[in-house]
Amino acid sequence: MAPTFRIHRPDVLASLPRPLDHTKGQYHIGEVYTQKPGSKKRKRLEVVVGVDGEAANIYHVPSSGLRTSYPIPPQESFTCAPHSIRFQGEGSSGRNNYTYLSTRDTTGAKVTLCRDVIDTTGKTNSASTSQRVRHKSPITHLFTSAAVDTTILSENQSDKGHVVALCKDGQVLCLDGEALEQKWSTSSYSLCKDLLPATVSNYEVEFSLHAAASDVLNGLFQGRQDAFGSFGRQIDSKTFNPDVLAFVARTTGEGITSRFLIIFGIIPTAPSQPLVQLHVTPLPSQDEVGAESATYQLHTQSGKLLQLYGSVLRTYDLTSAVPKLQGSLPLPDLTSFLQLSEHSVLCLSKTSASMMNPTFHSIQASTAVEFPEATEQQKPTLVTFLSKLDMAVAVVGNTLVSIQIERPKSHNKEGLLIDSIGRGLPRSDRVPASLPKAGNETFENYLPGTLSDEYVKESLADVVRADGFMQAQDWKSFEALLAQRFGVAVQQEVVSNELQTPTWKWLAESEAYPAVDRRWVLYAISRVFSMEIQSPESAILRCNLPASNVLIYLVAAGHLTNANMCAAFKSELAEVAPKDSVIDKLVQNLVAMNPAMELLLSYVTATKLGEKDLLVVVRAIMQTLNMKPPQELLALTETEQEEDVAMEIEKTEQTLEMAEVAVYHMDDDRNLRERALTTAFEKLASYSSIATVRALRETLSPTEILSLIDTLRTQLYRGAWTSRYFDMTDMDKDEVAGTPPDGTISLIAELTSRCIDSIGLSGWLTNGASSVGGRAEALEFITNLSNEVSAALTGLHETVLLDGYVGEAVQYGRTAKTGSSANAAASARAGALAKPVSLDVELSTRLPLGLVSKQHVSDQKIVSGGEVLERSSRERGHLLSQKVKAYSLERISI
Repeated sequence: MAPTFRIHRPDVLASLPRPLDHTKGQYHIGEVYTQKPGSKKRKRLEVVVGVDGEAANIYHVPSSGLRTSYPIPPQESFTCAPHSIRFQGEGSSGRNNYTYLSTRDTTGAKVTLCRDVIDTTGKTNSASTSQRVRHKSPITHLFTSAAVDTTILSENQSDKGHVVALCKDGQVLCLDGEALEQKWSTSSYSLCKDLLPATVSNYEVEFSLHAAASDVLNGLFQGRQDAFGSFGRQIDSKTFNPDVLAFVARTTGEGITSRFLIIFGIIPTAPSQPLVQLHVTPLPSQDEVGAESATYQLHTQSGKLLQLYGSVLRTYDLTSAVPKLQGSLPLPDLTSFLQLSEHSVLCLSKTSASMMNPTFHSIQASTAVEFPEATEQQKPTLVTFLSKLDMAVAVVGNTLVSIQIERPKSHNKEGLLIDSIGRGLPRSDRVPASLPKAGNETFENYLPGTLSDEYVKESLADVVRADGFMQAQDWKSFEALLAQRFGVAVQQEVVSNELQTPTWKWLAESEAYPAVDRRWVLYAISRVFSMEIQSPESAILRCNLPASNVLIYLVAAGHLTNANMCAAFKSELAEVAPKDSVIDKLVQNLVAMNPAMELLLSYVTATKLGEKDLLVVVRAIMQTLNMKPPQELLALTETEQEEDVAMEIEKTEQTLEMAEVAVYHMDDDRNLRERALTTAFEKLASYSSIATVRALRETLSPTEILSLIDTLRTQLYRGAWTSRYFDMTDMDKDEVAGTPPDGTISLIAELTSRCIDSIGLSGWLTNGASSVGGRAEALEFITNLSNEVSAALTGLHETVLLDGYVGEAVQYGRTAKTGSSANAAASARAGALAKPVSLDVELSTRLPLGLVSKQHVSDQKIVSGGEVLERSSRERGHLLSQKVKAYSLERISI
């Protein structure tokens, strides 16, 4: 089957801010690149948009999000598209983002560098540098140098190269990549005026392309080194690969308009002649092209130049000594085009998008499109094509759109004439006229949040009804209405006079509840809770319906997230900047309403909480434990307390006793408080260590972090992790108390490490440094923690060593026991008596530990495709005969 193209309908990426001057303001859109030492510049999945009078914004195409923005003064406007590049050094995990802007106001033109330096921790240092441009002609193109020359060693390893600016009149400027100081300035017209007509009176640049010399040499000049003889060296992509600037210049003289393809080589470090003339040739058949500007695309790999003027797309072959007009393709209503490969050109108009083949003048694919703001003045314009995503980016008015294109997997087969047969038909003609009718339950009900007139009217009416029920304190009708909206079943019982609200049927897991329109969730939150503003920095969250089924549903279904709480009280939070988060106030309300922690346990289990939210829950539970923080052991001690040693010892013993009372068992389901704390710890350990350490520093104080460390230390002791493997512990004496699971030690170690990292080196050094006793107790605290961790590690090593000794024997015993049970069950089903297994106790101890028990042949088998079939008697007998017999002991007497 021949490869085909498929063009999808456009999708909106982002809405661009409108220029400050709506009459003359424009959008200037460019590409974003990345470069590493010793490699070529590569296109990133981003675009940079310059808005006159506003800013230069960088958008990430896959996520349709704004990455960063660089504002400009309102009186300034862009002269060309911004140029953004990311530099990544060798052996450095940080990155440097450089964005160059060319703007102009009434006082003149300038070039601005917006630099973002991002280190390994994610911290961003931003700076900007501006430099005035003395040349009067506006800059139309900006490039960054990517030349390779192994004979020149840069004195400054942090040098980011040079910036090349091309003005409208052909003047080429070279600026320093960091300070933007002008290195040199050369007129391209002065270098090539001898090869232009003598009657030239106007010289302007219409199109330019910056590329590596090796790419241009292999594409346009078919690898002929003599074409670049002006460099004086052989072009090599690894040793000598300078920059090449190719542009199309429009000249006018005596009423005749001509266009020339001019190629220059750039050697920024050359002391005498940094701009080298390489190639100057006129473009043929320019009589039909007027004096107005045209649109160009240069494909360096194939050496083809595409020119769009009016509604005609012309193709020039530049591989020969003199450019040749390869063909003209009339395309009515064409507004923009983008060359994807040698034989594929994406053409865009206000009503359609098509894939053209300029070689055979054929259509490979076509589809009808509708753009949001495609008017006569705001025509759709293609910006770039991202080959990694197979996506083209275009701008229509103030909207950035994307067009997904499905290309053939084998790109070397593109451009075949057979691919164009029948591809020009619209997609709707291929769809059958009659589609199968959907079933009764397919799309019968609206999805949650569907915007339709009927749904909106019904929702607004229900909101008015629910508010009326609340004012009349008719809680039965209020909860019945919300239960219907939430999709929760209500028990059908005979309601007595004493029962005011119906009984809801609760589900075991939060994921089992049906999907709900988020607007009804926010409505329920705003009615169950209320926020009272006391001052610009404080607000109180109150629960209006503490005994309501609606509150239990919000907790059990996991709807009380930080995003929902902030959205429900958006207007109140806009007027106040509270120190405590909304989740902190919510947790305090849940604890106050249910001191037994049953409500808080359901909240932690069902709700998706972040690191800070989980730490708020941990802090609330630890406060209910009435645990004295161990930081007080390291606090400042008075002279009188230092003299009275007995008082200090008694105080320490009381603190340890209170800590032991507060210690919880991490797998004990009998205590709701312990289960809630265990669940919070398990969720907290699932997050990354960096995010957890940052959250610990921002949420908990050093005193609270030390209390948490002391709790985990005590849990190491109570869980018998610090004892030797062969020692008798309280868990061995008490058979009722279960042993902690194996994952407990991993959880304790992970959380303890994060708590230690959150305090940091400076925290351990400065904590308790005000007195001699404080430093001594701090040292004792760290020493005891280190000893406990070493003891736990020793116990784990003993466990691993013992597993190496008896692991195989235990595994053999378990397998043999399972096989014997299976054989007995199979014999019982067959109606036969199980044969007793004889065991020689004296000789059985001499069996090797590597003995493998006999595996029972199952009655079923799994074939290809996952199908389960019954084994035949013949097959079971064959498998039994192939099994290797167990070891046998024979006494040989000689």
